[in-house]
Order: sequence, then C-alpha cells, then structure tokens
Amino acid sequence: MEIRMAVDVTAIIPARGGSKRLPKKNLALLCGKPLLQYTIDAGLQSQSVRRVIVSTDDPEIARLSTDLGAHSVLIRPAELATDTATTSEVLVHIARELATSSSPPEVLVLLQPTSPMRRAAHVDEAVDLLFRLSADTVTAVRLVSDHPYFMWRREGECIHPLFSLEHQEPGRVVLPEYFIENGSILVVRRLSLLRHGLYGPRTVPYVMDAVSSVDIDEATDLAWATFLLTGQPG
Repeated sequence: MEIRMAVDVTAIIPARGGSKRLPKKNLALLCGKPLLQYTIDAGLQSQSVRRVIVSTDDPEIARLSTDLGAHSVLIRPAELATDTATTSEVLVHIARELATSSSPPEVLVLLQPTSPMRRAAHVDEAVDLLFRLSADTVTAVRLVSDHPYFMWRREGECIHPLFSLEHQEPGRVVLPEYFIENGSILVVRRLSLLRHGLYGPRTVPYVMDAVSSVDIDEATDLAWATFLLTGQPG
C-alpha cells in the first residue's frame, strides 16, 4: 500500500449533539471510552490523514474533541444540525469553508463517529484505493446478509417478489454479490464533491467485514459492540 503524503488528506468527523434513538450517542461510553474517541483515534493514527476536523453543534462534543487531539473543531450552522440535514449537505458546507483557507485539502475522508470497529488501517486502505484506481469517491461497504433476490414487496393485501420468482430459485452459492454502505468511511476528492456531491462519476467500493462494519444506532448496537470488544455482554 502506497501512502501519498504529498497530498493533503483531511478527515471530517460529523458529530452533532442530537440523537433520537440513543440520546447523546456520540458521547456514549463503549468499554469506558466515548464513542467519538474511537473515530478521532482512527483519524489521528492514520498514515494518510494530515488533519482531523470535527464538525459539531454541541459545546460538550467540541471540548471533548479538542481534549482528544482533534486538530480543529468547526461549529456547524443550526440548519445543518437537524434530523433532516443530510451528510452531503454537511460535507459540502465544510468543503466550501476549507476552500477559503490557504491550503484547502485535495481529499476529504468522512468518518462517522458511530463506527467504533473501523481502524486507522481501514482508513489508509480506502485512501490508497482512491489514488490507485483513480476514483472520485471510495465508499466503505459490506456484503448484504439478506439478499434482495429473496425480498418481497407489499401491494394491497398481497406480497410479490421484489425481483421475480425466477430470481428466488438460484441457490445462495450462485447469487451475485450485493453490497450496502456501512457508513464508516467515505473518501472523496474535494472538487468532485463540490461538482457532483458525495458520489462522483467514478465511485468504487472498499469492502469491509461484518464486524468492522458495526454501526451504533441504538442501545442494542452498543451492547453488541461491547461484546465484540470484550467477549462480555454490554
């Protein structure tokens, strides 16, 4: 793996204060450490990331981010800290803010703080993939566990195959690979982000295993991550 240190690669960690399913989620403790710390550590330990920036609306998260070593904290506008604000909107806002600096980054690495099993090595591999395959975007994915060929959709009182009955006949061995984003890493060239959004014309996958893909959305996810890290129930 070749790390291109000449390129300014900046990690962005979006960590707003609000969370409905798990209140104060980004500050929740996992094995004695705030969830946010796992992602800040991954960014700081990455060989390819030059700066780690946390975007938040929450003073407590801002203080903790500084204490944990984040290079800077950007306070996001209130309209970008709502339940309806999209990740794309937040990242584009940050990209435009950074564009006015003396040395705007060429590449942004989006690291969601809800992915504690993602490590610095994963970040480096995803960044390397962007350059090696001349991609605009690299997004972390995992293989789906429930294949869409076996899914059904409702129409009135009945259900029908999402694809067709013929699609449901092949055994799992011959099924095509389908992936879902795990939300842990998204690497995008800044200029491509501003022109095309998160997913540029050439978007390639960085495939991760199920354990590394764990995403914390509610209390049961936190308990599962605790078990994976310690072997003990959370």
